Amino acid sequence: MAKQTRGDTLYNLATSAVIKNFSKLRNGLELCPENILFDVIYQIYSRNSNPNYKNERNKRKQISLLTDELSHFSTFTKLLKVGDKRSCLHKMLQATVDKKNKVPEMLAQAFYQDMEKLLSKLCSPNHNNLKVSNTCKALELGFNLGGFLCEAGWYPAATMVHRACVNILRRLNQNEPGYLFVKLECLTKLLHSLSNYCQFSEAGNIYTELTSFVWDQGLTTSTYPNLAHIYSEFSSYHFMKSNYHEAFNWALESIKILTPNLPPKLTIDVLRQASKSCVVKREFAKAEILVKQAVSLSKTVYGDSHTKYADSLIDYGFYLLNVDCISASMQVYKNALEVRKQSFGGDNLQVALAHEDLAYATYVNEYSSGKFTDARRHAEKSLSIMGKHLTQDHLFLASSKRVLALIL
Repeated sequence: MAKQTRGDTLYNLATSAVIKNFSKLRNGLELCPENILFDVIYQIYSRNSNPNYKNERNKRKQISLLTDELSHFSTFTKLLKVGDKRSCLHKMLQATVDKKNKVPEMLAQAFYQDMEKLLSKLCSPNHNNLKVSNTCKALELGFNLGGFLCEAGWYPAATMVHRACVNILRRLNQNEPGYLFVKLECLTKLLHSLSNYCQFSEAGNIYTELTSFVWDQGLTTSTYPNLAHIYSEFSSYHFMKSNYHEAFNWALESIKILTPNLPPKLTIDVLRQASKSCVVKREFAKAEILVKQAVSLSKTVYGDSHTKYADSLIDYGFYLLNVDCISASMQVYKNALEVRKQSFGGDNLQVALAHEDLAYATYVNEYSSGKFTDARRHAEKSLSIMGKHLTQDHLFLASSKRVLALIL
């Protein structure tokens, strides 16, 4: 154990030395593995976030340096490959946004521009189609980056990334192997980022195109194993629009074709969406089974400090609130809020949504006593965060204002 501690200390000293001489050593980091680059940049963030680090001038320099590094697209793509430190990357990105730097938008714009260059380079004047094989890496990066941005609620930036993927899709040769998979993935991910940010006009167009393609192809789980997830996204789209009957029907279809071969993340999302749809249709027995499976699976696969576990807890709290287990619902929402705060840090949109859920549950729990101090604090915190990221006419903001109005 002593040797391990000493090794860790020497490693930290080495990364600290790199930071002190960063301008001279930065180019050399390009030759290092992604995890070493990540650790060096994370220590820049750690210094800035350390409460014992009092020098404000140096803290401003550190956050400026962190912003410069994360804004560099090729650097960020390397950091994104270090999958076991995804939460740390979320917190670093949030730290730059808290200082009014629009890094998520800059990254999305950089990806979009890169994809436009790719299209221009690979599309000759006499042939407007791209081969799928030439775009696999670009699409894989887009799916990873877009998914990362969605996790933390940077939906507009994620939408730009997913639109770039769809732009590539539009230029693909439909006879190429893999075209079906690429089209389904691109459209499903764009539908997700649009509907989760209440961009229903564009989402409606994508939904129509995607449903038509699914029917025309006569898809089954044997031809497309992730079909249950597509149906779940259809359900989510309708749920966000308050079309609960359609949401419920699609959710049931997704559950019917759920298979063990689906990746755990997608399985959890299918279970969560089906549970929410059952709750609003008062099918509480079904909802309980589904949401408890989602919570159990997310905890088993990801642990109790992961964003996917927090997502499952949010939906479990929703179920408990609707079956009048108010006190239990409050506790579950509190746990979800803490996990999201630890995962994202700062004034993050997902944190704001968790504050809103907890505010409403606390309001209901204290309705008879009239002691709404905690409920009001969470509602005001939610509004404060949302006000930094959303336009005044956004539905998220309207929902949070409604909760505060009930409390007042």
